[in-house]
Amino acid sequence: MGLKTIAIAAVLALGIAGVGFAQQSAPAGQGQSMTVTVSPAQVGGPIRAGGGAAQPGTPATSETEKAIEKYIQDKGGAGLTGRMETLTAAELKVLFPDYSFMFLTIPRWPIARAAPAPLAMNNIFAVDSKGVVTQLTTADELQKFFVEKLPALKGDDQLKAATAWATLTVEFPQDGMFKFTLGKPEVLPTGGLNTSVRIVTTVGPTNGDSGDVTSTISIDPQGKFLAANDKSTLKAGIRPICQSTKLLDPDPLVRRMAEQDLLVMGRTCFWYLDMMREQASPELQHAIDDIKERILRDERIEPRHE
Repeated sequence: MGLKTIAIAAVLALGIAGVGFAQQSAPAGQGQSMTVTVSPAQVGGPIRAGGGAAQPGTPATSETEKAIEKYIQDKGGAGLTGRMETLTAAELKVLFPDYSFMFLTIPRWPIARAAPAPLAMNNIFAVDSKGVVTQLTTADELQKFFVEKLPALKGDDQLKAATAWATLTVEFPQDGMFKFTLGKPEVLPTGGLNTSVRIVTTVGPTNGDSGDVTSTISIDPQGKFLAANDKSTLKAGIRPICQSTKLLDPDPLVRRMAEQDLLVMGRTCFWYLDMMREQASPELQHAIDDIKERILRDERIEPRHE
């Protein structure tokens, strides 16, 4: 999937103490209020494989991004910094040739922030060839979009519809750290006139994540998409909280625990380390650079010897 970062002027409520962040919710109005233009590397935007941090004030470049920015502004949104991901699955292009799809997630690690209206924490934007934006924030809204926009599904298009659904619906529980792998869609025996197609999306074991999302779509005899159902067993593993701030802790056991978490998270936490480095002392910057090098070498914590 191609990744794109946007940085939009934002009003953020952040509780900042030194270079550390507490693992707590930060509703709007609490903490230190400030208006800033920042990049995901500065406020902790989730970065998935292949993504890099944008420079502060990076403008939207594609027509799709510009349409989404205008949509947010027209809805009265103050804007925010997040991660924009272009969803380029072949099935989406086949079934929705007039649409481009992008996913916007608001950073929630190392500190959660409330999503300013009209946005949710996770947002899928479907933008048609005329620049008309449809915002999808729940599976119910996504189902309505599929019912209204999908053509009659025949043959392999029924399997493609299941894959397209799974590609989009797993973005709603995405917290920026899950690594999803789509399975192969299969037609289920129903004994009725309608067709059911099931697809299982698994999450990689990186960070200690586990579980899957089983999606089943229903199609009538004329090929009309009727409904979809998702069943999730997702469980999140290790997440970036404040581990980088403990790399210089005077207690060697605390340091080892912080190092262990970061080594397990690996490259998926580079966005977090880069963000924290910008606010760190020279000594902590050196420690962060060192742990990144160890991650690149795929190191793991060795047993402690007395």
